[in-house]
Amino acid sequence: MNKNTTDITLSAYFNDIVIGYYEDEALVKQLGRQLGFDVDMDTFMAVSFQYPSDMNVKPEDRERLTDAAQAVIGLSEINKRITGKQIITCDSGVCVILITHDKAEMRRILDAVKAVAAEEVGKIISDRRIRVGIGTIEGGIKGIRHTYSNAQDAVKAGEIFKKDRVILEYMGMEI
Repeated sequence: MNKNTTDITLSAYFNDIVIGYYEDEALVKQLGRQLGFDVDMDTFMAVSFQYPSDMNVKPEDRERLTDAAQAVIGLSEINKRITGKQIITCDSGVCVILITHDKAEMRRILDAVKAVAAEEVGKIISDRRIRVGIGTIEGGIKGIRHTYSNAQDAVKAGEIFKKDRVILEYMGMEI
């Protein structure tokens, strides 16, 4: 994301933030407003759908995770209003970053996020366990990076310490 960026999808916006590819924070804030949210005032939480880390994940494998990710996107009023691609390709799967106006609102949808993610993952035909990592509830540009990393870490820790679990919430993992 640089000063020549005029049109960007939410997935590209978040991807650029999590990999640190942006020139200045003012631009990040401006593009967030164009997309329909305030990066300084709103709240973010990553939800990552991942195959096992030892699996060679192909594009068609990631495609199987799309419906589950889309269903979770539908739980956030802000995300629902944003058009275009919202799913980020990550590690061994895909990730979405939900947006709400405040932490209380994110906490209110958290149980639904867990339930919908578990239900949708249960519909996916795979001989490997798909896990869902839920990041911390964060604010700001650094918070977006933080929740994304926490969602990935929750899945990685779950592979080792909570092998039987599908939904892995970073806050409840004591990592």
